[in-house]
Amino acid sequence: MDIWIFFRIFTIVNKIDMATNKANNPDFKSFKSNGVQYHTFDNKFHNWDGPAIIHEDGTNEYYVYGMKVSKQEWMDKRNGIESIDE
Repeated sequence: MDIWIFFRIFTIVNKIDMATNKANNPDFKSFKSNGVQYHTFDNKFHNWDGPAIIHEDGTNEYYVYGMKVSKQEWMDKRNGIESIDE
């Protein structure tokens, strides 16, 4: 296997592992400001456990690595399902 391909695969797998292991990863941050709860990974809105932004009024916003998605899209990505546009 070409060393660059191996390195690229290793980098992707490592980033996925880091993105799913919150316990010992300083890239995960959760904070509250003006009553709004924020969850970030690598300085991007992201949370595999639920919405990345939770407003006081109960509305939620879902993000995957900084990209805003619908709740269904978030659930599909979380479960490893990519939707296919027909």
